[in-house]
Amino acid sequence: MTILISGLSVGAIYALIAIGYNITYLAAGVINFAFANFVMLGVFAWLVVTGFSLPSVIGLVVTIAIFAVLGVIEERVAIRPLPIGRHAELITTLGVGTVLTGLITVIWGTNPLPVKPVVDGGFQFLGAIVTWNDVLLVGAASVAAVVLYFVLRHTRLGLAATALNQDRTAAILRGVDSRRIAVIAFAFALGYAALIAPVVGNQTFADVGAPLTLAIKGFFALTIGGIGSNLGALVGGFAVGIIEALAARYVGGEFQDLFVFVLFLLFVFLRPSGIIGQRALRTV
Repeated sequence: MTILISGLSVGAIYALIAIGYNITYLAAGVINFAFANFVMLGVFAWLVVTGFSLPSVIGLVVTIAIFAVLGVIEERVAIRPLPIGRHAELITTLGVGTVLTGLITVIWGTNPLPVKPVVDGGFQFLGAIVTWNDVLLVGAASVAAVVLYFVLRHTRLGLAATALNQDRTAAILRGVDSRRIAVIAFAFALGYAALIAPVVGNQTFADVGAPLTLAIKGFFALTIGGIGSNLGALVGGFAVGIIEALAARYVGGEFQDLFVFVLFLLFVFLRPSGIIGQRALRTV
């Protein structure tokens, strides 16, 4: 049971990152590979809030607002000037992530810093110790996946984003403002990054080196679950986390990344649409 709980807790982090990728992918056709860096920037921002004993709720709301503005800036600077369909955003978003890594290093250094849990304590469940932060992580990932699932299917903004993802040209011809949707998606995604940062940081610490691992494992989770599916991102994240935990327990911690990578390759070659993702069909 301890292995399962550990896997679900870590997997929830990967699911949260994968969902962050999906937000911009579904609305703007862009996977923001700087997303994990923004989450870690949010973790350091949370350190500032707690370190100066600022009101937690007010500090979090202000951080979310600032990050939403950063999302608008990233879209305007790193995405909008690029030619459509050439996937140059891979380079520009990685560049944004590199800049954020340098900024964090200059301000806070490279030593990992502990992050206070949002809720202290925990409880025993079937002989395993479960912290409230574990519960928050799994709950946050589950709620985010379900809420976004319904937003995309039952709101005008979500339906517009879905239309752009399925057929961008047809959606634009029908009057969907693709630039407005992209700006909103990036603002929402980075606001979401700030929101999840406190619970993620308690697990990862405030560590400038963590975003690389989070970005890769989050992408693995997204691919395994199905790119474009938030429920798939949730399932993929849990799958990656549990495989890691099982490999670390029964094979050795040095092999856990190998097992996850093998699982990723199996899905890439045998089921590229992922667990829940749909196959894309086109007329030829």
